Parts: sequence; structure tokens; C-alpha cells
Amino acid sequence: MRRPYAGISPAARPSADELRHTCLVDADIVVVGAGALGLSTALHCTLAGRSVVVLERLTAGSQVSGRAAGLFKSVQADELRTRLARRSIEKVIGFAGWAGVPLEVARSGSFLIARTAQHREFLRRELAQSVNWGADVREASPVQLASRLSYYRAAGDEFALWCREDVYIEEPASLVRAYLDACRLLGTVVLENEPVVGISAKDGRVAGVETDHRSIAAPAVVDAAGGWVRQVAGLASARVPVAPVRHQLLITAQVPEVDHSDPIIRVVDAAVYLRPDTRGLCRWCA
Repeated sequence: MRRPYAGISPAARPSADELRHTCLVDADIVVVGAGALGLSTALHCTLAGRSVVVLERLTAGSQVSGRAAGLFKSVQADELRTRLARRSIEKVIGFAGWAGVPLEVARSGSFLIARTAQHREFLRRELAQSVNWGADVREASPVQLASRLSYYRAAGDEFALWCREDVYIEEPASLVRAYLDACRLLGTVVLENEPVVGISAKDGRVAGVETDHRSIAAPAVVDAAGGWVRQVAGLASARVPVAPVRHQLLITAQVPEVDHSDPIIRVVDAAVYLRPDTRGLCRWCA
């Protein structure tokens, strides 16, 4: 199978506009979906020397990725996810160094807050295991909680953890734009407004994808279609047992009393988190 772009410098590879006039393309990897996950996958594969084509049915970052809260949380439920989360924090802080494109990140840290006996015990267990897995987490005193937050009124009997490593991206769409700029800088082909209509297979293995405009031969296809991941997998007769779930993300009007440098807070018993936003507060709830 031909790999015409492998080993060719980014500047010498055809652009997305040039590919729009080509009916047959070969690539090492096709990524379906140009959200944060799809573009991150494409960028890392390009950095590894692979030729990559990204297909997006609308425009990059126009769906869920641009509507996220932009939070990075070091405390996770198990060791693997904790290590992956901490690694993702390192990567996003150092984005310009490895991706070649600037990205503004708020290094705010966060408080995890529990207001019930049950959730206090839950956080104590999370503290012990997270420290054991290398996360920089410690118990926060009521004084720390009261003095560090302008938008939370502590009752005084909360149990709280201070997670120094946690960060956020104030405008989540900026992460998508940074990934997109880095991909294009390195020669990744990103084709927008080009939905995948079929995934071909040969001898039980993926052989490529079909769009309305072209066939792309590729030995690897990454399904990064977000809320449509199950439907895309179905094109290859594969079953992905997931379903999208709606959440509420609210941005308040400007609140003068909110200190923009304040940390993130997560109130675990209420399943709510908040962080400063240029327009006021960003609030998420299940």
C-alpha cells in the first residue's frame, strides 16, 4: 500500500485544499473527528512520523470540545488514570514547547470539598491513595479554604483537599485551535465538512474510509467522533457500548466580587464544580 506522505517534510505534503481535488488518498492513519481528542491523536501520530488525515463532518471543535469546562484534575479513581491525568497536566502546561504553538493555561490549583460524613470519608480515602500514586494533594484547613476563595462561603465544618497541580483552560475552544494550528504547522491534513460515510475492511482488518468526496486507504482508523462514536463504529460493523449524556454548563454574568485568580472548587457531595471565568463563574453540574 502506498504511503506517499510518509518521510516527506510537512512543507512538501499536499494541503487540505489540494486534497479536496483528489479522489484517492493514502495515509498511515485516518482520524474521524476533529475535536480535542481527535486532533491530539493526529498531532501525536504526526510527531511520531506518520502521515495522518483528519476527517470532520462539520468544523473542528464545533461540537462538544468547544463547550467543555476546560478542567484538568489530578485526583482520579485509580492509579492508571491518576498517572494519565498528571501527565496530561504536564503536557498542557508545556504545550508550546512540544507542539510549537502557544496555549494559555490557568495554573490555579483546586479544592475538593465534602460537606457530609460519607463524603468526608470518601475524600480521606482519595487523599491517601492519591499521595501514594504521586499526586501533590494535601488536606486543607478551614482557614485556607476561607482565605483562598472569594466565591465560596465555608460553613467551617467541611473537609477539603488542596490539589496544587490542577489547572484549567479558560476558553476550551482555544485548546482545539491550538491543536489545529499545530497539526497544520506539522503537515497533518485536516478536512472539515467531510463526513465519513463508510469504513472499508479487508481480511478482517480496517482498510480505509469513504467520504462523499474520496476514498482514503489506511491500515488504521481512529474513531474520535465524540457523541457519535457509536455510529461511526457501526460503519465498520463494530459495537461500541456507549451513549452520550447531557450535562449542564452555566456561565454567569460578570460578578465583581469574584477574584479571577481563585482556584477551582469541586463540591463532591453536590456533584458540582465552579471556577472563575472572565464573564463571572463557570458552573457545571450533573
